This record gives sequence, structure tokens and C-alpha cells, in this order.
Amino acid sequence: MAAGLLTTANSCDFNRDLFFGVRGDDVKCLQEYLGVINTGFFGNLTQSAVSRWQTDNGVAPTAGYFGSISRKKYQQLASAVTVPTEISVPTTVPSTATPEPTPVQPAPAQPTAIIKTGSGTVANNSLIDIGAGKILYNGSGLDNRGYLYPQDSEILVGNLSTDEDYSTCDNVKAYSYGGIANVCQFTNPNQSTFTLLSKNGVRFYDKTAFKGQYAYACGNGVLLFKQGGLYGALDFDKIDSENNLQYHYWLDQSGGTNFGSLCPSQANIGKLTSLLANLKSVLEKLKEVTRPH
Repeated sequence: MAAGLLTTANSCDFNRDLFFGVRGDDVKCLQEYLGVINTGFFGNLTQSAVSRWQTDNGVAPTAGYFGSISRKKYQQLASAVTVPTEISVPTTVPSTATPEPTPVQPAPAQPTAIIKTGSGTVANNSLIDIGAGKILYNGSGLDNRGYLYPQDSEILVGNLSTDEDYSTCDNVKAYSYGGIANVCQFTNPNQSTFTLLSKNGVRFYDKTAFKGQYAYACGNGVLLFKQGGLYGALDFDKIDSENNLQYHYWLDQSGGTNFGSLCPSQANIGKLTSLLANLKSVLEKLKEVTRPH
């Protein structure tokens, strides 16, 4: 068992899944067990402590989510007894009964997506705050170009450039990012590299920014970030003539990356595509079996 636990393993009675945002006496008991401040609210500190406990005790996946697998491991630790030094081995009698199959541990239920979404307008040299921390915005409507800077808490940006570079739209050298076309594509944080944003900030262009004769789009798409332990996304609509930024935002307050749930039609299309592929495979095999030899 991990070091630093404050209570014994048999002092808590868990009968529901615990995840980011829930409250209750069972959350408070879990916090006391893990050695974190017992506020009764499942926040970032509790989520990190659960992840460490899962790693130390071989619970997979390590998600910071206290579900059925974690409860089972907890009960095993609570009921553990010391093995005696002398064991009486009874005579084994062969059994003719059919052994029962080993029950399969069901996959843990995923936390319900609690995604905060909306739009806003922020003035030049002002703060964006959608619930995870503050971000400073500075921009120019003349160039349709803006910058974001960290403020009261660290912010990690998805696919942040490793060095300052020039944009194809102007000669300003700055850190940039690789965004995504649609926020629904963000379902797995491992598909992006999240890097700590320095005081140098990150450059972006709004959706109206174009360059050259062929109207080459300058924008890099939806910016992904992680702040305060939560994943989020920003889409930059327009920087107006007074340098105000109009934007859309998304923040997964459940502590996951459940943005795919925002576009159920896309998920259904994916399932239908998979079903059709399987059906095609079955038909080809059936054709092979019924072919005259």
C-alpha cells in the first residue's frame, strides 16, 4: 500500500463511483484514507492522490477515477490477513463438478462528461477566464493576430512549437501551435503533446485572417490546452477593429477528454462505418464458402 495514508483500509464504505466534481462523506473518507485535505469535494488534489494510489497498487487504467475496479482493490486491501506460518494441507478429493467460469471484471464506467461551453468577447490586454485559470490576451485587429500568455496558473498548450518561428502570413517571429479542425476530434490527450507555455506566450490568428492572392488561411484551428488539471479548447472567431477578441471555448469539468460527446452524429457515423466494414468481411467469407470447388 502506498505510504502516507492516514486511515486504515476498512474505515470507508464506498457504494458509488467517485470522480472529479462529486461531494459527500464517502469522498471525505477517501480523502482521509489517501492523506489529502478532507473537504468532502473531489477536486484536483484528490484526483492526483487517487492516480498515485492506483499506480502503487496496480490498478489499471490509472485515471484518477475511483470506480468499480478501485473499490474492489480497496476491499482486497481492507480484508487482507496475515498468512500463518504453519498450514494444514487437507487431502485433495477430485471433484466431478463442472467448474464455474471465472467472472470477467467489467470495464469501469467512465465519468459523465460535464463540458462547459460557450462564447465570449475579451478586450485587448485583458483576461480570459472560463473556469480553469486566467489567460492574458493581447491582439491586433489590423493583422488578425493575437497572443495568449499564462497568468495565475500554469497552462499547457497542445502541440506548441519547440521554438519561435515565422508565420506564412507575416514576418512576426513567435511561438505557434498545431490545432485541430473540430473540437470533437479531441478524445485522447495522448494524441497531442502538451507543453508548458512560457512567458513568451503563443501566437494565433482569427478565422478571418487570410494572406495573398489565393486567400491562404492563416489560422491554426482550435487550440487545445490543460490548466488547473482540466482539458479545454479555444477557437478564435474574430479580432475586431478595436482589438477585441471574439472566441468560443470548451472545458471538460469532469476531468476527462470527452469532447467527442459534443458531436454524437460523428460517433454514430464511426459506428456505422465499422459495422459496414464487418458486414463486408462476413459477406466475402460467405461468398468464399459457397463458391463451387
